[in-house]
Amino acid sequence: MDNFQDPFVAFERAAERKYARGIEEHRDGDKSAPFAGCLVTEMEEECLDKFCYAREMLHAGMISDDEFRYVATREAESWVWLRTNVRPRLMEVERAEEVHG
Repeated sequence: MDNFQDPFVAFERAAERKYARGIEEHRDGDKSAPFAGCLVTEMEEECLDKFCYAREMLHAGMISDDEFRYVATREAESWVWLRTNVRPRLMEVERAEEVHG
């Protein structure tokens, strides 16, 4: 029997477990409770955190320069995408709410 698990399936399962833990820890198990904070800001911060973790791994000799660049590029792409695509839409919604009240 092959014990290989598709890495993307493994990622999705791990993400679902983390989401469930977050709901339990931060929303008292209530999925309908709103997220506390700004989702865009939190995601931007996570991109920066992962870049910093990768840099620490590089300095510790755990990953190579190429591996660091791989991670750094993906996190930078995500961060820039958030800043140039998602954040402007969020700001439009906030402005509309201020105007229409």
